[in-house]
Amino acid sequence: MDSRNNDAAPKDGDEPVTLLFTDIESSTALWAALPQLMADAIAAHHRVIRQLLKKYGGYEVKTIGDSFMIACRSAHSAVSLACEIQTKLLKHDWGTEALDSAYREFELARVDTLDDYVPPTARLSEEEYAALWRGLRVRVGIHTGLTDIRYDEVTKGYDYYGDTPNMAARTEAVANGGQVVATEATWWALSNDERAGTAHTAMGPQGLRGVPFAVEMFQLNAVPGRRHAALRTEIEAMLPEDTATETASSAAGALLSSAGTINGPAAGIAFVLTSCFAPYPAAQRVRELQPLLSKWGVGAPPRSRLVSEEDYCQGLMNRLAVRIATVSQARQRMGSNEAGVSGDIQNLISSGLLNPLLGEGSFISDGARARHSGVIAVPPTAEPSAMRGWRVLRKIPERPTACNVRDKQ
Repeated sequence: MDSRNNDAAPKDGDEPVTLLFTDIESSTALWAALPQLMADAIAAHHRVIRQLLKKYGGYEVKTIGDSFMIACRSAHSAVSLACEIQTKLLKHDWGTEALDSAYREFELARVDTLDDYVPPTARLSEEEYAALWRGLRVRVGIHTGLTDIRYDEVTKGYDYYGDTPNMAARTEAVANGGQVVATEATWWALSNDERAGTAHTAMGPQGLRGVPFAVEMFQLNAVPGRRHAALRTEIEAMLPEDTATETASSAAGALLSSAGTINGPAAGIAFVLTSCFAPYPAAQRVRELQPLLSKWGVGAPPRSRLVSEEDYCQGLMNRLAVRIATVSQARQRMGSNEAGVSGDIQNLISSGLLNPLLGEGSFISDGARARHSGVIAVPPTAEPSAMRGWRVLRKIPERPTACNVRDKQ
């Protein structure tokens, strides 16, 4: 992210930093249902957030796919930024109603498959819905605390490590699309006047996996009148190890893995991509891949000096292959290769793709499929939460990361 403004980065490790994590609800399902629309929608989402970063002096630590990690010097700036993300996305002209139709159908399909599920938006009148919801639904989690601040020589930016990013990422993970949730640490970092001027709902103590105590949570009512499902604590409890605060200059960067070789549809797609791009030199392959990565919403972390250009290129193709395979499998489950929102959403639900207890977009690999050399495996669950970055290159020894923000499942 060469465009980052390092002047906005909090740099004093003795001062609290407020971190925000964002993520788009049901992004994999939306890619499956509306592939022609999602690239433009993601680009609009990024523009809105980056414009607000300039307004509030927030620092873009990193993006992976459709997720942002943001650092702010002041808790009030972070809270204001998070709330205006919701109002700006609501007011944005998305140029289509298909995103809203998809979200409504996703909710209605869950009614038949999940006990005690009450759809928070699908049964609103058209007038009520239009006043409260439009376009992509983004969840935001916020936490304030001390961090280990480091300048990364590869990304030429600052990164943040320790319990604070861990807590912020977990807070985002339990929120719902269109919801802003802050921990008590952020809430009490606000002044009396700032708290008095912030519409909110106290959510009480919430248990988070890996946190040995209940955490008081506060919903910030950015759009008055919005109603949300219960916090997704069951989902968060099932999240595997995350790389949210892993430095891109580690031996593997944000792509490396020693997990093995990918298999199933992703391996076949990676093999085809590798064959198609083989005539080009590695540097040109990386350049030619950029439009595809952008259209499919796949992040491209900077290359570490410890990773060859050849391996880096292969890692990008592997990453793209996983995204294409996940979306392709979802579309097949919808019953038609050209399925739209009116397709068989119920099949998506029963397959687990939209089951909130399984997170966003489960990728189930087929262990019986052939493995291709040089194509490296990813963990079995894709995109569970903000800032997840698959590490998918050829095997090399893995160095310790600065911080593991989640325990292994």
